[in-house]
Amino acid sequence: MTHQTKTLELSGGENTLTLFGEGELSITGHGHLTLSLSPNTSFTIISSVAANQSLNIECKLSPSYGGVGGGFNDHIKLHHHLALALGATYTERLALKVSGHLDLLTEVTHLAKSSSKLTTKLVLNDGAQAIIRGTIIIDANAGGSIASERQDALLLGTKAEARLLPVLQVANHDVSCKHGATVGHVDQNALFYLQSRGLDDAGSEQVLADAFLNS
Repeated sequence: MTHQTKTLELSGGENTLTLFGEGELSITGHGHLTLSLSPNTSFTIISSVAANQSLNIECKLSPSYGGVGGGFNDHIKLHHHLALALGATYTERLALKVSGHLDLLTEVTHLAKSSSKLTTKLVLNDGAQAIIRGTIIIDANAGGSIASERQDALLLGTKAEARLLPVLQVANHDVSCKHGATVGHVDQNALFYLQSRGLDDAGSEQVLADAFLNS
């Protein structure tokens, strides 16, 4: 597989990019970016948000992934390292339903007073495996920063596995930081309610999974 090197300079507005294969991506500028992830993709992303600029990233699975999660042998690895300058703002939302192997890492470094919010929501089909790492680093010179990260996983079946690892590394105590993670299965009462309204098992799980991802 050919190793790719990509550079993306954003200038505001809505932007889209599909990642496939393996390689490195450098992102600069500001705006909203939707990343579409193809099966068997492995990318390292290096980003920077300049002073008083804002970057928003969301991820989704590409249609080639199968629409409902792809195959159990599919693998996606996405490692993102990002630096925030004075007054910069970064927001990230990953909402994915997968059947294969997922390896996500987001590392945000606040170099000066800035803000970040990381949200990861996963639905794992039975047999899927995921490891999710979110690391927020507050530099000693980044007093006044605001940062949060949230990781939630819904397991569909007894063989789905999720390891959620939110981490805070704070070198300045004049900040507001929080993090949290949850892993759970489908609420049986909600499942019974939908089934009593005429949906079968698969349809009921699909409704609850979609609601979870969109919450």
